[in-house]
Amino acid sequence: GADAAAEGLHDVVDEPVDVGHLLRGFVAAFAAGHECIEVKVAVAEMAEADDAHARILRFERGAGGGDELRNVVNRDRDVVTIDQAFVFGGIRNRLAHAPQCFALRGIFRNRHVGDEPALSGIALDRRVYRLRKRALKLDTYHTYDGTVPLVEFDRKYPYDTVVEWLPESVAPLGSVYQDEMRRVLDGQCIDVYENPGKRSGAYSAPVYGCRPFMLLNYNDTLDAVFTLAHEMGHSMHTVLAHASQPFVYAGYTIFVAEVASTFNEQLLARLLLQRATSKKERAAILAREIDAIRGTIVRQTMFAEFEKLTHEAEESGAALTLESFRSMYRGLLDTYFGQGVAIDSQLELECLRIPHFYSAFYVYKYATGISAAIT
Repeated sequence: GADAAAEGLHDVVDEPVDVGHLLRGFVAAFAAGHECIEVKVAVAEMAEADDAHARILRFERGAGGGDELRNVVNRDRDVVTIDQAFVFGGIRNRLAHAPQCFALRGIFRNRHVGDEPALSGIALDRRVYRLRKRALKLDTYHTYDGTVPLVEFDRKYPYDTVVEWLPESVAPLGSVYQDEMRRVLDGQCIDVYENPGKRSGAYSAPVYGCRPFMLLNYNDTLDAVFTLAHEMGHSMHTVLAHASQPFVYAGYTIFVAEVASTFNEQLLARLLLQRATSKKERAAILAREIDAIRGTIVRQTMFAEFEKLTHEAEESGAALTLESFRSMYRGLLDTYFGQGVAIDSQLELECLRIPHFYSAFYVYKYATGISAAIT
């Protein structure tokens, strides 16, 4: 990885390689004075790993003195900043003879795929569907069966107890972060419980110059615990940004906002698994984590692909009709769920009710956020 790149070596061995390590090696090589690095990569078809063919990926030091990595693949130029490289770099992939090339596609725009989309999460997602079908003893598995819990679990988590756990869960982030979180939790700026006329859901509202205000509808369930951790992640992001930046620069993009929130959830999940008092509780926590990955990475990526298809159709002058929407969405449902899940025709209309589609190109940020958080 880094050592090989820094020494100017060109070939990547036929072993699993952490893309982040490789790209950090590129940065180190550029810093050492190398102007260009070439890597020979074999990328296979999804279906046939033996059909791998070699491509030369050429990286040149950008005009910013190493701040940009310029990639040339089949005459298609793309610029990848170091920050982007680190975000995508956490995805482990086999750079040589890879049956799947999601990491390469994400970084290099190498969209060489076979009959399946180059998303390694889909295969795991389908395994979950098969497992759920067996566990629920179903002859046919429909998409709505995914809402049925595999584990009946009704433990209550009192708010006062969880408030003590949250600062403990973020210990890896340091004592300063923990102390600041305790101040937010004790700052009388959280509307905790449900009330008549109160809006549903949860959010963290930043107010420059004071602690962020949080709205919750806490009901002592496991989901409520993770919602609190999620919103606390947003609040802590706000606190630190406001402490470090003047008002004009204190805001942050959604692209990074969901990293902070989901990372706090991951830290809490680790603590809860350590403290689980029964196998049922542990299974419930793990099932929730799996559902979060399915719903946030795979589902939101499917949504993003639907956005891409619809916008491409509009840009090409094609008519956007109800039937065209249904057809595009049905194709994605069949691709992502596979033959093991029954797709009811009514689900084709789901694309009309997703509010994020009316604020274009938002949903992919959920997938990148949780990908960074769990890597």
